[in-house]
Amino acid sequence: MKKVELYVRSEKQLSSDTYRERGCEHTATGQVDMLRPHSKLRFEKTRTLREIDKRALEIVREMAKEKGWRVEVHDVSSLVGRMRASLKGVSDTPVVFVDGQKIEGVPTREQLWSL
Repeated sequence: MKKVELYVRSEKQLSSDTYRERGCEHTATGQVDMLRPHSKLRFEKTRTLREIDKRALEIVREMAKEKGWRVEVHDVSSLVGRMRASLKGVSDTPVVFVDGQKIEGVPTREQLWSL
């Protein structure tokens, strides 16, 4: 079984989510309304792949499924991913290694098929 390594870069994004909670607020009359719902906006940090890296991942996964390859994906945005990329000489993503052969950029099906 061939081993395929794919190096990608993810980016941080803020995603917003509105949620409702019941609270206790004083109205203009000074009364307390215990059951009045309140909307609040919450932000979460998420990580997503860049479009070019997504395309490379889709192609590699398709070929791996057809050929029975084992795929390892490394995110160079993480400390471990940066260290692995540095040892392999990866400076930009996406980069694919198939049995030691390096393909920079989004690989084509023909490039992967020939390996």
